Amino acid sequence: METTPGKSRKRIKALAAAVLIPVILFTGVHFFVTYKAKMLLPGLVSKMSDGKYTLSSKKIKFNYFSPYLTLTGVHLKPITSDLDEAYDVTIDSFFLSIESFLPIIFNKAINVKEIRVVNPAIVIVRNKEKLAANDGTEIHEKIRGLQDNAILFLNELSVNECNIVNGSFRFYPFLDRARYFNIEHVNLDIKDLVIPEYKGNKSAGIEGKIKLDIDDPKLHIPDSLLEVSMGHFAWDNQERFLNVGNFIISQHSLPPRADSFLIALDTIRIRHVDWNAWLDSGMIRVDTLVANDGNMYFEASETKIQKKPVDTINIKKLKVWDAIGDLEIDHFSARYINAVLINRNPGHERSNSLIGDSLVIKDLSVRPMRK
Repeated sequence: METTPGKSRKRIKALAAAVLIPVILFTGVHFFVTYKAKMLLPGLVSKMSDGKYTLSSKKIKFNYFSPYLTLTGVHLKPITSDLDEAYDVTIDSFFLSIESFLPIIFNKAINVKEIRVVNPAIVIVRNKEKLAANDGTEIHEKIRGLQDNAILFLNELSVNECNIVNGSFRFYPFLDRARYFNIEHVNLDIKDLVIPEYKGNKSAGIEGKIKLDIDDPKLHIPDSLLEVSMGHFAWDNQERFLNVGNFIISQHSLPPRADSFLIALDTIRIRHVDWNAWLDSGMIRVDTLVANDGNMYFEASETKIQKKPVDTINIKKLKVWDAIGDLEIDHFSARYINAVLINRNPGHERSNSLIGDSLVIKDLSVRPMRK
């Protein structure tokens, strides 16, 4: 049977339509869903911050078959410059594994199964003189605020799993930008996440399988006299103990009180830290702290100077325990201890040392407000 040129052209057109129409529809749906998703997260941020913050990203990728969203070059920043405190957050990659793309189209929502955040950097800056001069700056209040905001955000998205890779946190409590709190290399993994309904006026608890790992945290505190270092930090809420590779804290005071101390603990294991107590009141409560080795050095000396140091008052306000809070440990023990106490004050010179294979302290309490 011979095919006429007219019928052939009709068949070609029908075939082209059969191919092109689905492609056009799919492309249209793709751009529509991508656009809606790109607008949805900034809208959610604006809603949660009462219009004070905006969220942008350099690129967004959408996959229908998994399905998932990937945002790269994410930046959260304040819209205005008159905030008492400003949050600035940058994220290299923000991955969301979602239940379905249909809620994005019809309900203006995203039901998320998993969130993965790569290289998030959180910076908090104080902008007001009265706040920067406030003597009551406490780091636990900032962490509690971050946790509350994170819980609210995760609750809005109905997240089941959350993974943070190589996060960092920096807080500038003073206007000079030279003194700050800093911690880096934070890795957090949460599975089977259950978040109670957020009440808006108190910290909501988080239930799930939680692993927190910090390797070489590069700790920094706004105290020019004090140095703190830690090798690694590993916590799994399914395990009994929290593990810290080593911890060193040292301080050398300026004249006229040229005092110094160093406390070094190695291979530390901690059982039950009351996280919510620290967030709510700044009180660090620990059930048990065990270390393999403990080295302690204390030196007291007095030197005469002609002029009082200019920064003495500010340094006093910046002592690390004033920022961290009170400490209570029910049981502290070190398998090997080496302690040295040296007094160089004229007329009171002495040197004492203590070496032992076991040190045990019950009901240890450290409070900054004590004399």
